[in-house]
Amino acid sequence: MKTTEKWSKMLFTGMAAMVLAFGLVLVGCEPPDGGEPYVTSVDVLPVTATVKLGKTKEFSATVSGVNNPEKTVVWYVEGATDPDTDITINSGLLTIGNNETAETLTVVARSTVDTSKSGKSTVTVLVPPAPPGPTPLPRYVAVKNETPQIPLSSTTDGTYNYYILYIGRIDHVPIVYETARTYNGTTPITLSFSKSLVTTSSVEQSTTNTFSESVTNSASLEASIAKKVKGEFKLGLFEELEVGASNELQTSLTASMSTAVTKSYSTENTYSTSYSKVKTLEDTETYTLGEHNEPAGKYRYTLEGTVDMYLFLKLNKTNTAVIDSVTSICARPKSYSYVIDYDPDLNGEFGKNSDSELTIDPELYKTLPLPPNRTEFYWTQSRGTVRVEKYDGVLGIGAHNEKLNDVINLGSAFNYSGLKADGYTTAVITIDTDIKETNGSWVHVDILKLNGNITQKFDPDGNNATGKWKEHYINFSRSIPLDDIPNGEFTIRYSASGSGTDTYYVGASRVTVKISK
Repeated sequence: MKTTEKWSKMLFTGMAAMVLAFGLVLVGCEPPDGGEPYVTSVDVLPVTATVKLGKTKEFSATVSGVNNPEKTVVWYVEGATDPDTDITINSGLLTIGNNETAETLTVVARSTVDTSKSGKSTVTVLVPPAPPGPTPLPRYVAVKNETPQIPLSSTTDGTYNYYILYIGRIDHVPIVYETARTYNGTTPITLSFSKSLVTTSSVEQSTTNTFSESVTNSASLEASIAKKVKGEFKLGLFEELEVGASNELQTSLTASMSTAVTKSYSTENTYSTSYSKVKTLEDTETYTLGEHNEPAGKYRYTLEGTVDMYLFLKLNKTNTAVIDSVTSICARPKSYSYVIDYDPDLNGEFGKNSDSELTIDPELYKTLPLPPNRTEFYWTQSRGTVRVEKYDGVLGIGAHNEKLNDVINLGSAFNYSGLKADGYTTAVITIDTDIKETNGSWVHVDILKLNGNITQKFDPDGNNATGKWKEHYINFSRSIPLDDIPNGEFTIRYSASGSGTDTYYVGASRVTVKISK
């Protein structure tokens, strides 16, 4: 025991001597700070802002980096059209010129250490409404399309003809507005506007008002074109139409088309564009009556814009009968402006004060040219994960998972019997999917007829491909006679075999069908 203690003391003493002798060296071997300082990022706050003409807004920047780099930045503003729109180079104070015409600006903070590192903020320039009066602003000014019989686009499925027609535009449409207030001409009152006013119900009411104020229907069309701002219209092939619209129409029409499946053409388009306009408002915008000698009357703070009106038509094959129709009123995203709406009548309702109308000719459909003949039709269905399956040993090797079936019904997308009668003969079915598995013995995809017989089969690597298909992307196409797909219905079965803890799933499945002659 004493010998052990002696050696322990000697070892400790020796180590202490080494620490004393080489202490400076040991200290010198501490991990260094990392060398030269460098910047990793620059962040600007606020990320978005709304600034009125003639007003200022201060921005701040946070510089992050390694080894404590300098935190200084220089400021720039991009996109300005008015020389008076500027930002102080060192402090980030933005001033919007009174004559600025840009709708948005970009504020940039760039590091002085590394000029490749910068942060940005998007600024919406808010043009305040002009003082109202002495006469009311125009409302619901319709400008008709002189050639509505020239379709923006048309197509056919062999039984029905489909058209998109442009009826015209309506300017100065009150989209969203506060509750009107009465001003007596002497006592100041404050009007206000906030983004909370933009709701689906307020926009839907505006759409309905626009139709009733500016669109004239004949009695014979009331049954088929009955002010359907929301319609049960089966658009069929409209989703794939290439629309030959001008640029100014394309944005409103594309938004309408993109919501076709949900059947809420007008409301959803105008709601999204309205909210996009007001979403950057930081506070409630106000306007005080009584500071510009405004006359007595009713007033409201209003967001107005221009809307386009389209007519979607589904006709019989000879264009002699209307099968279904929907009107679509869609706002132009760049047409919005804030105004103070004024009605001199204390009991007024801010109604239409223009004598212009958009009229739908009840015989218009008879003048439309027949769509070009088509040789192919497409249908696509996409979905996320189809199914997750964990085998418990009950299903043995070679057993199919009959539950993992995806039923496709082309009859719900096309007039299937009409296509066959019109000479269409073949369906090319393309399947894109991810199949991932653990310990499975094989995987394959089958296309089945309704009676369960296998029409086509795709096997990634043959049976018993144990362990090879842990993760696999499958893409394949098969051509099938329409006569082999009764009523347009068939089943895609994703199959695997395994036992015990084997697991697989099918995800990101996309099925495309091309029908041709």
